[in-house]
Amino acid sequence: GQDDCSYPRDSIAYMLWSFFKKVSRSRQPGRRLAFKIVLTRVYEEKCTRLLRDEAYVTALFQISWHYSHHIHPVKTWRRTSYNDKRQLNSLLDHCFVSYKPPGFLYNAWLRENKNHVLWFIELSRGSSVRSLNNIPIRLTKRIAHEFLKAPDHYSVEMAFRKAQCITAGGDVYLADRIAHSRLARNQFANEHFWEQVIQFFSKQPMFDYGKLGEYIDYLEDCIAQNPSYNLKGRTLVSLDRQSDAWHEEINSLKAKNSFKSWNSSTINSYELIQGKEEQEHKYLLYELLNSDELKTEGKRMNHCVFTYAAQCYVRKCAIFTLRKFSFSDTVQAFLATIEVDLRSKTIVQAKARFNKKVSSKSLEILRGWAEREGLTISKWL
Repeated sequence: GQDDCSYPRDSIAYMLWSFFKKVSRSRQPGRRLAFKIVLTRVYEEKCTRLLRDEAYVTALFQISWHYSHHIHPVKTWRRTSYNDKRQLNSLLDHCFVSYKPPGFLYNAWLRENKNHVLWFIELSRGSSVRSLNNIPIRLTKRIAHEFLKAPDHYSVEMAFRKAQCITAGGDVYLADRIAHSRLARNQFANEHFWEQVIQFFSKQPMFDYGKLGEYIDYLEDCIAQNPSYNLKGRTLVSLDRQSDAWHEEINSLKAKNSFKSWNSSTINSYELIQGKEEQEHKYLLYELLNSDELKTEGKRMNHCVFTYAAQCYVRKCAIFTLRKFSFSDTVQAFLATIEVDLRSKTIVQAKARFNKKVSSKSLEILRGWAEREGLTISKWL
């Protein structure tokens, strides 16, 4: 709790100190004391993993922040498992839960979203979904019901998107695709339009779900260029044709004045060398810093990463590439394209060629890079 920190920046002490700095000694002494009590209790119960991971400490900090809502004292909590996630859930149950909330809402405590945490607390008291404040979508009784049925590994945003799709008549496969799409990461901007888009796809009798991401990319550009754009009178056939034409134009850079460049983020490149002499391989992971580099990446990987140029330009996200260089082969191999959300410092996407899953080797390198740079890897990667 000292004002000037002399702890090493990569130490647990520094991390805890940074959380204490968020709470004023003079104006919020109760919350500072509550945080100390929570940390002490977790340590006494030998739940040390909860003290070493920043996401878990974020949850502990928020538990203490809402100490006035506790239904049982933290000091009376007892560890019931050796699993770190179960330990945290047990602590949450002890402090807040009278009525069991949906499992995915426990994930809300790992992120700093005040609304989601308050929804957990209210539902744990027995409130209904429709009584919650600041819901970002039009909430019907059916959507509220489907929202509560989302899988435990979902985020809150994914649960809303899946509920919207199921309620509109979509099947569980389409609903899962939509839940894992960029619509669950767009902060519910232009929500009236995207609600119509979800309803449009949910009513289609059959289409290639693998093209859903392409359609969303195209529609994002449409609504950005024309805020009054809508799907009235359009068919899936016409949308497919327009989307294909737009992607072809994007990838060929036919649009005038399309070149954009941007400054690098604070996230460093990553290099890994393995093998010796003729068997030596170098893996290099680095940020792409202009639209031409995104174009090259998209052509080699057969996907539409070029459509991220505008988001990179305004620093909403950063796109990185993972490539492999071999001593015996002068041609570099493109292994993965990676999207990092700069606001949350989260790796939200990593794709191999044709938008396929990345290899186990690529994932191993991603994890090493994330650990060194303090990045979070999305659970839905």
